[in-house]
Amino acid sequence: MKRWAFDLEFEQPQGKVNKAGVVEVTDSETEKELGIEVGAAVFDTKTGEIIGTFEGFVNNNIKLSTFIRNLTNITQEQVDGGKTLREVMKDLDKWLKSHGIFRQPVCWGIDAEILREECMCNKTNGNIKWQYGKGYMNVKTVFQMYMEQQGKHYGGGIANSMETLGLKFEGVEHRAVTDAINTARMYVELARKFK
Repeated sequence: MKRWAFDLEFEQPQGKVNKAGVVEVTDSETEKELGIEVGAAVFDTKTGEIIGTFEGFVNNNIKLSTFIRNLTNITQEQVDGGKTLREVMKDLDKWLKSHGIFRQPVCWGIDAEILREECMCNKTNGNIKWQYGKGYMNVKTVFQMYMEQQGKHYGGGIANSMETLGLKFEGVEHRAVTDAINTARMYVELARKFK
């Protein structure tokens, strides 16, 4: 029997419409958020082995700010060459089925919830069918519960949280596929600690 699960992450920087009518992604609190990357990792829940990864860029006809390009290392060319969210989700569905995955995801924070809402309320592409149930496992919440059990309070991002558990973040921060791989590693480590 497969012990595989999948982690789903979504990069959704905030943006606003500028005077020229272009949606420009910024680093500030704004009116609109648009997803630019969907990433997933299928992993063995016991060994932590990464079975495969998925990465899809979403082209929402936006111009990335210098801040977001520097934060994520996502280029304008990657976003411009991306697909619609509907096409990316179809690719993700096909990829997950090829791995025999038909369950709810794990994620760091609320990325799965945000992506589900984006799919269900997508004005550009019409509603996009969400295949992964209504729930998900928030690994960040599990980590915070573990820290409380240890008599400690901790809030922070995935890289610092991994360090607290003796793990090293691998890859580029703020990238959906990298976050998916590292969240999978956190999930497995926390499962070992709760044994």
